[in-house]
Amino acid sequence: MSSGAAARASCPCWPKVGGCSVSICIRCPTSGVGLTDPEARVRQRYVDLAINPWARDLMRVHSVIVKSMRDYLSGRDYMEVETPILQQIHGAANAAAAIAAHGEQVVDIEGKDGETEKVDISGEWPVKTLHCAVSEAINEDVTPYSDTDTLKALCDKHDIGYRNDWDAGQVAFAMYEHLVEDQTTFPTFYKDFPTSVSPLTRQHRTIPGVTERWDLVAWGVESGTAYAELTDPVEQRKRLTE
Repeated sequence: MSSGAAARASCPCWPKVGGCSVSICIRCPTSGVGLTDPEARVRQRYVDLAINPWARDLMRVHSVIVKSMRDYLSGRDYMEVETPILQQIHGAANAAAAIAAHGEQVVDIEGKDGETEKVDISGEWPVKTLHCAVSEAINEDVTPYSDTDTLKALCDKHDIGYRNDWDAGQVAFAMYEHLVEDQTTFPTFYKDFPTSVSPLTRQHRTIPGVTERWDLVAWGVESGTAYAELTDPVEQRKRLTE
């Protein structure tokens, strides 16, 4: 063999495309059965859209409806604005200024009187349910199962105003605002808010009457919030109209 042929024979070959075949560890539901569990459909939306053709059709219809509404209003000189432009007093937007850089444990906080003070926020921030926090504040037993008359009697005892047409959740929330939120100084997470005051939030998966939502409160102000979004339009309309 010539030296040139030997050189060509030793030239390396590099593949342009590679791949690896593996078995599927978790198989998707079959197209015949589909994804039927309501909780799984919401929490694994990608599987719902991949398996259920009617879920994809519903998404397309929703997109067409939203676009047509925007086109209709835009053609009549309506302007779409973000809600913070209209709502100036909202928890996170109105929170006391935390001036510290990321990672600091002592921050400068401007209080309601306008004075600035140093506050140590090191340590583990506590987590409490709304009803437990109210119970601690008044040293009385308050739970998601407390009836409206009992809660109104407690409001009368602690000089908290309420409307006669409020349900138990709304009364409990009023107690929370006056007795807990306004009095909270150290950063604290409060969770499991009543359904009647959380119309956009999903019902708690195990506790009736409350939702899967938390608020971070510090120095008497809501500084952050998060919740599992309610995606059932019938239930949402019911909450907003009742």
